[in-house]
Parts: sequence; C-alpha cells; structure tokens
Amino acid sequence: MRSIKSIKLAVARRFNIFFARNYGQIGTKSIIYKPISICGKKNIFLGDNILIRENARIDVLSNWNGDTLFPKLKIDSNTSFEQGAKIICTTNLEIGNNCVFSYNVFISTAHHEYKEISKNVLKQPLINKPIKIGNYCFIGMDVKIFPGVTIGDNVIVGTNSIVINNLPSYTVCTGIPAKPIKKYNFTTKCWEKINEY
Repeated sequence: MRSIKSIKLAVARRFNIFFARNYGQIGTKSIIYKPISICGKKNIFLGDNILIRENARIDVLSNWNGDTLFPKLKIDSNTSFEQGAKIICTTNLEIGNNCVFSYNVFISTAHHEYKEISKNVLKQPLINKPIKIGNYCFIGMDVKIFPGVTIGDNVIVGTNSIVINNLPSYTVCTGIPAKPIKKYNFTTKCWEKINEY
C-alpha cells in the first residue's frame, strides 16, 4: 500500500506537469507542493529538481499602484524550500544551485516608501533592489533577507538572522543584522572563528 507521502508526491508531480506552461520555466523533477498563493508565474524560472514545500507564498509583482515593475525570479537546480516560504519579487531575484532554505524563510526585493506622512504606506511607491544568493547556501529557520543584498557561495545563515548587508562566500553568518562569525580555511579545511568573535 502506498504511503501518504508518496501519494502527495504523485499528486504534486501531476499538478506541476499540468500547470508548467503558466511559468516562465519549470525544469524536470521540480515540485511545488500546495501553496497558499503564487502570482506572476510567467516571471518565475525554476531549474531542475527544485522542491518548494507546502504553504509557500510567492508574489512576483509586475505592477504596484499603477507603476510597472520588471521582476524575474530565477532559482537554479537542486535547491529546496521547506514549509512556509514567503518570497516577494519586484525586480531581479536570483538564487543559485544546491541551496537549502529552512522553514518559514522570508525574502523580499522591495521596501515600502513612507515619505508622504498623510498617505497610507500601501498607497506609496515601492523601493526595489535586486537580491542575489549564491550556490550551496544554507539559510536557517525564520531568516529574513531584505532588498539589495548579495549572499556569496557556501554561506550558512543561522536561525532567526536578519540579512540587510552583503555576506561574503565561505562564511557562517548570524545575528541581527547577520554578520560573519566563521570563515572556511582552505588550507586547514576547517571552519575557523573570525577574530572579533
């Protein structure tokens, strides 16, 4: 008898084959489990073997209050998101291959403008800045990644961290805001503490 997990996987695969034409691209063996919502599918480009678990909300916005936006969400192969991923894409958002995003990760390329104090923030323009996340990254549970940052290759971001600055490759980063606390040493082949920590 088939397990519930295998039945869910089969249903998800059938769903993705049927709806793949609505996306910019969905590679082979990529699966999106039942999301809360996904909008702007034509601007979503997924590589092979992508896994996005249940309750994801992905908003790829081409328009905000009458302003035309030019978003592109690109996720390279073998990258996975656990349950509850929230992604807001209003410009370029690029995620590399072989990345792992833990439960309840939030990523946004947009801030709300708030200059006009007599106007509802939701009626004001967006400030849009691209995000790039490298290859082989691990993003911990409840991490928030905000507009305009670049995260290098092989970066580990610790649970509950908030990323508002660039993070260099081959580092372990944590905190509010997230900062490097360890760096990989290719000579010793070890992760070593950064002196100030």
